[in-house]
Amino acid sequence: MAKTKKVGISGKFGTRYGAKTRKQWNVIAEKQKGIVKCPRCETKVRNMRESVGVWHCKKCDATWTGGAWESATPRGKEAIRIASRLSREAAEVEKK
Repeated sequence: MAKTKKVGISGKFGTRYGAKTRKQWNVIAEKQKGIVKCPRCETKVRNMRESVGVWHCKKCDATWTGGAWESATPRGKEAIRIASRLSREAAEVEKK
């Protein structure tokens, strides 16, 4: 079954299951099956997901955890940002 321009990947369901359910499924499926960026080598590749929450890059052989449908969750991005800031501050304290 082909996806259509108006409904996207959820076009395979036709008129079944209701519009709201199809739209919710469409958002999740596009995150899960779409193009993902590797945090190590910055390569954009489709389908890096191995299992729920486990992502793998075929190019650089990196494995990392993320969300069930996304390679990086908003909370995980925040944690990485905070950790990098703390390490930067620790480096500045050591210089002084």
